[in-house]
Amino acid sequence: MLKGFRDSKGSNPELNEKRILDAINRLVKKIKRISYKNIAKEAKCAHNFYLSHPHLKELVESLEISSSIRFVGWIPHDELPKYLASSEVYVSTSLWDGGISIATLDAMACELVVVVTDVADNKKWIKDGENGFIVPTKDYELLAEKVINLLDNEEARKRFGEMNRKIVEEKQEYRREMKKMEKLYKKLIGV
Repeated sequence: MLKGFRDSKGSNPELNEKRILDAINRLVKKIKRISYKNIAKEAKCAHNFYLSHPHLKELVESLEISSSIRFVGWIPHDELPKYLASSEVYVSTSLWDGGISIATLDAMACELVVVVTDVADNKKWIKDGENGFIVPTKDYELLAEKVINLLDNEEARKRFGEMNRKIVEEKQEYRREMKKMEKLYKKLIGV
């Protein structure tokens, strides 16, 4: 079962909600073990768009993929690792982000292989073909191809996932990052 698809930032017009559904449609036609979870991380209305915007449910029904889609809505942060741990692949189709998304870092920390769009800082964290895949925005055919390849290659998923955990531990370790912030604050206030 594939879980962990994410179209970040809700129903914002800058995002790819139709594209991700097009990719899932392609996947469902090729692989019958697909299900989709929108993993939303903040309790904001925009993150609940799958539950509150009927046009997406209608689109899912028109694509005849409703049996493979699960609209889970907002998930409390403390439950998120459980959802991620049950996933095989994490996908984010964001058309923009200010840096790497926290959700992508969460997925990497949970040893998931990630497929993300070529936006913001994704290339600083994901080396295409080494610890995940980067696809051009709006290229749902390539997105579907990469996910299918990963679903068919358990060894690559495991290797990429382990590498992602290591990358997050090295680059984003909480205590080390807080020490950097403390040092910066002390410098700014002259201590």
